[in-house]
Parts: sequence; C-alpha cells; structure tokens
Amino acid sequence: MGEKDIQEAPQTRKDGRKWKVQDIGQLLGNLMKAIAKGELMLRLNIGQYFIHVIWMFFLITMFIWFNLGVDNTLAEVEKNKLTLKEQQTQNSALEFKLKSIVRRSTLEEMLRQSGSEVQEPENAAVRLKK
Repeated sequence: MGEKDIQEAPQTRKDGRKWKVQDIGQLLGNLMKAIAKGELMLRLNIGQYFIHVIWMFFLITMFIWFNLGVDNTLAEVEKNKLTLKEQQTQNSALEFKLKSIVRRSTLEEMLRQSGSEVQEPENAAVRLKK
C-alpha cells in the first residue's frame, strides 16, 4: 500500500454517505443513550468480555487505593522526619544544659569531700594589666 492507496480510500459510512462534522453530534448522542440504557457493551459486541471488564475495573481500583495508601504513608514519614529533627535539636540543648549542671555539681562535691575551701567563683575573673 502506497500513499496513493491511502489518499483514495473512501471515508463512507455503512449507509453509503460520507462522514460529516454534523455526524459527530449524532454519534455522541447515540453513545450517551447507549450508556444511559446500559447497552454500550452490547452495541460494541463486547458483551462476552464483561467479566474481563469487571476484573480490570477491580484491578484499577485496587491500584489507585494502593497508591493513595503509599502517598499517605510517605506524607506521614515526611511529617515525622520534621518532628524528629525538632526533637533532636531540643534534645541537644537539654543534654548540653544537663552536662554543664552535672559537671559543676560533681566538681563542688569532689572539692567538699577532699576538704578544700575552693569554691565556684561568684563573679567573673578580673585581669590585671602589667
């Protein structure tokens, strides 16, 4: 088949008339009537594949449901990552505070046990210039 055969192929309907733009409206109207009456599969002669159509509908529904579940899980994971990051920052600050308190109290306790009169200074040290 060459280009000549493709160009010469007549575009006619079953009743012998040529296709027109006006026929699209009629086709859409017939399609909507067939869908409303439930006759679409019978008109297209695919009634024998009804079980397959139902099975595909079920599979597509399950695929969509699975994807929604995955999306919800990923959104929850991202939210939990942000929460975890905030809590790690708070934990670091509290840990630093706790370690500084523990070190000073341990030092004072050790000095007291050894009988030393050295205590933690109440004021900052003053530097003398030479």
